[in-house]
Amino acid sequence: MGNVRNLQYDGLRGIAVLIVLLSHTSGRQQDLFFWNFHGIGKVGVYLFFVLSAFLLTSIVLRKGRSFKYGNYMKKRFFRIAPLYYLVLVFTLLMQQNYGVDKASLWIDGGMYSLLQHVFFYKGDSILWTIPVEFSFYFILPLLVIYLKKYQLSAISYQLSAISIMSFTMYILYNYFNIGIAPNMLNIESNTQYLECFFIGILAAFVNFKKIKFHLLNKKMIFTLWSVLFVSLLLISKSVILASGVEALYHLRSLTIIYAVIFGLTLIYISNNQISFFSNKFLVYTGKIGFSLYLLHLPIIAVVNKLSVYSYASLNFLISMSILYLVATHTFKYVELPFMKYANSK
Repeated sequence: MGNVRNLQYDGLRGIAVLIVLLSHTSGRQQDLFFWNFHGIGKVGVYLFFVLSAFLLTSIVLRKGRSFKYGNYMKKRFFRIAPLYYLVLVFTLLMQQNYGVDKASLWIDGGMYSLLQHVFFYKGDSILWTIPVEFSFYFILPLLVIYLKKYQLSAISYQLSAISIMSFTMYILYNYFNIGIAPNMLNIESNTQYLECFFIGILAAFVNFKKIKFHLLNKKMIFTLWSVLFVSLLLISKSVILASGVEALYHLRSLTIIYAVIFGLTLIYISNNQISFFSNKFLVYTGKIGFSLYLLHLPIIAVVNKLSVYSYASLNFLISMSILYLVATHTFKYVELPFMKYANSK
């Protein structure tokens, strides 16, 4: 099951990327078949965070005493930094020549802001996910080592309590103006969305300890994902946001629900095969997903400016064709060489 399992993880990552792409293209006048998916992008980010936490926690647990923090951070740095820094340079050059385009990538605040980006402290535009992810890279091994001394029930209580507390405080503050919103709940904070990461960690512990859930089967996963896909249609701009209900735009109030679905899926596919998640297109999309994520906004912006076509779906197809072509090459010539270097002794 090793190869199949890895392919399914890539397939899930591919789904996460596609959700983001559908949201951002729709938000920039490139609707697919007249449906505006703008507003669903955060769900893709939730999936990526849960998946990242699950996979990295699994690595730490599997290595045990042989785990080396320095080697782990080296691999994480070279997985993210090379293409990320290249995109930062590209964004700065574009801003100097053409000004700031907030429909594309942008960096606000001059040299100080640039340094914050370089050191993974701040992220403007879609780059906000990078410091969030990197902050988690730092604390994950320490958190896993701390949790390993407890039984699974205690681990579940601790992670679930923090996740539910984070979720509840957000709802009370943003919908009822009760209490306070600590930094972990601030979209500009590097510690936001901890519950997504914690559910991913918990799923990894459940899988590592080989806990079986009798109700967790292919039919249940199919049902959960059917509900999820229907919800994406319902919460898109074509439905809820079209009525002016902005409260659901970031979908922050549904974080735990989505994260639990993703966590249960990861537990199941770790030991079982669902052919949908190992679909070749999804797997390939997940494989080059980081390039697709970092490069899609400038490509969409260029197509919108240069395109002579008035058909949104046609512009979408042009953007995606160019994006996949460019992302294939950046993965091959930028990401892959540094990944190989990081894995070398």
